[in-house]
Amino acid sequence: MNNDSTWTEPQNLGYPINTYNDEMGLIIESNGQKAYYSSIRDKSKGKDIFSLLFMHQHDLIPFSYMKGKVYDKETGKLLTADYELN
Repeated sequence: MNNDSTWTEPQNLGYPINTYNDEMGLIIESNGQKAYYSSIRDKSKGKDIFSLLFMHQHDLIPFSYMKGKVYDKETGKLLTADYELN
């Protein structure tokens, strides 16, 4: 994703991450050092979870992810809200 929230064309990460198998769900740890993904390497066994270490951490952009609900303090009703981390 670009800084303006638009997306670039996806890039194949190459072997051993992208193969002719069914890889999906790349999840990066919050410290940016390790990632996990699932792949079917043996069709008789289903999907397995694999991990990888990032060798060039200076290329990674730190991020935080937050999810939650905002309620009105007096009524307890769910509110529509935007929030920003600084």
